[in-house]
Amino acid sequence: ALDSMGICYRDGSFGQDVNPKKAFEYFQRSAALNYPGGMNNLGFSYANGFGTAVNAVTALEWYERAGERGFPHLPSALHYAAQFNFSGNALEALIAAAETDDPLSMYNLAVCYQTGTEGADKNLGEARRWYTKAAKLGYSPAAFNLALCF
Repeated sequence: ALDSMGICYRDGSFGQDVNPKKAFEYFQRSAALNYPGGMNNLGFSYANGFGTAVNAVTALEWYERAGERGFPHLPSALHYAAQFNFSGNALEALIAAAETDDPLSMYNLAVCYQTGTEGADKNLGEARRWYTKAAKLGYSPAAFNLALCF
């Protein structure tokens, strides 16, 4: 219930006005009770500065805790780690995230191979492979890039 109240204040739903501070407080209370959804939403709050200051390291910690307790979006935590280059090797972290079948990570890895960024050598074959995998999982931007580029 605490996480749901936080979502109401985050989204302005069920008659509640958007209130980042209250949403953050409810997410904290929910996470303190080891509720994975509250942990994930607390990670979101820290990642986006929603009701609190932006803190990428704390966001990642909460995303990881949520994943450890069964929240279904752990690959997004890996992707987040790659995005902020926590490991010092963004490409390696992004490959690890993509290999968990996270379509957003697959798509971003394909972009790296297509453009030769984030330490990836330009490799259109690898770009096509990762776009195809993401598209097969229903990620429409990957399907669009496949149609546009290949």
